[in-house]
Amino acid sequence: MSHSIDFMPHSEGDLETWASNFKTKIGTNGAALGYTAAQIATLQGYCTNIITAIQTAAAAKAAAKSAMAAKKTAKKLNTSLLRAEAKRIKTNTAFTSSIGSDMAIVTGANAAFNATSIKPLLKAKVMGGFVRLTFVKGDATGMRIYRKLKTNTNFTFLVMVTKSPYDDHIVLANPTVPETWEYMCYVVVNDQQVGQPSDIVSVVFGG
Repeated sequence: MSHSIDFMPHSEGDLETWASNFKTKIGTNGAALGYTAAQIATLQGYCTNIITAIQTAAAAKAAAKSAMAAKKTAKKLNTSLLRAEAKRIKTNTAFTSSIGSDMAIVTGANAAFNATSIKPLLKAKVMGGFVRLTFVKGDATGMRIYRKLKTNTNFTFLVMVTKSPYDDHIVLANPTVPETWEYMCYVVVNDQQVGQPSDIVSVVFGG
């Protein structure tokens, strides 16, 4: 069985070059091929769309890489500076263990929370094909996350997680109809759910 070879390149770099060439050459050869000026402009628009999309994605990828590098540098530098300052604070004559616990700059400070009143902070954001849930765990074991459709009355347990973020891959009842999902979570310490529920966060997913 013979297979025809596609004239259109598959790699994005080559496709961008091909589209740029086609855009130029349809302008010079289009009339001879019987195309009207409007038809030529339409074809050139297709080429422009390809070129713009590839270039925009490449720029975004480069920006994301730069942002990740900047984040890594900022975290390393500023956490080092804050650690040094925390060390100085603990040598201050006015320093007390209560202050250290309140500022969470002593070992186990975050574990000294009130197990009855502690309330976690939960955030939810729709990403590419899933919902990303983020939270601050501190010295807790993890978080128990619950969810429900907005139209439902009761939350159901989703998952116990020990690190942030957690990605919830929702399967829509109808792929063409968006759904509103609500989430909340509780802190878990030593395998026990404690404290108060987080505020409910809501997202519209899919559609």
